[in-house]
Amino acid sequence: MLLAGLASAVGPGALIALAPLGARAQAVAPGLAPQTPQNGAIFSFSDGGESGRQVIPVRWTSGVGVWSLQPQAIRRFVDTGVVSDRSLASAIDRAGWSPEELRLGLAKPYSVDLVALARFLYSSDGLAFLRTQTRGYGPSSTPSTYAVEALRSAIIAAAAGGQISAMAIMAHLPTDFSTGQGCGRLSVCAPSKCVGEAQCTSLLSWYVFLPACLQANQARQPASAGLGPLARSPKP
Repeated sequence: MLLAGLASAVGPGALIALAPLGARAQAVAPGLAPQTPQNGAIFSFSDGGESGRQVIPVRWTSGVGVWSLQPQAIRRFVDTGVVSDRSLASAIDRAGWSPEELRLGLAKPYSVDLVALARFLYSSDGLAFLRTQTRGYGPSSTPSTYAVEALRSAIIAAAAGGQISAMAIMAHLPTDFSTGQGCGRLSVCAPSKCVGEAQCTSLLSWYVFLPACLQANQARQPASAGLGPLARSPKP
């Protein structure tokens, strides 16, 4: 069973249709070619700052092992459908979605208003949202310490062009992120709308849901009042 929307989970009046994704693929574009956001960030991952290496946004623990999914593998999968390594195959198997649904969900762009989105992310509600979303998923080197700030910066950078997607958020993470970094268990932002444990708790599914929840929440923020009040908003 696929999702019909996120309205009841993320706020009144926010009908975010995530499914049936298979039908959406034919309605939006022929085949499974993802729609690239206008900001062009979907396939450009952070180079890791001074280290000169790419950030690894998808890293998770399983038993005593740690799995890392290279950005190139994610890009290739979303762009072509090719599963190029064992880590990617494992991530897909545990996601709770079919490979085709994952490709569409990760690439799907959502229109957002940058000012309204920033206002939400710096509000008390937005801070609570970010804290919830970074329980169990945060910077690998400094568990939970800068998780909220890092995720918020990635979201705002990803939305700079007026659209946001899961791939764009991954691309703008400032450092490696992995699961098991906080005090809680990873859970998607619309838990009442996921189907089955894998879809509700897997990292790739978390990314599929995230931009839809962000679009719904920012839609309730005033977009024309400017950013001045942000300086007085709650911060972690």
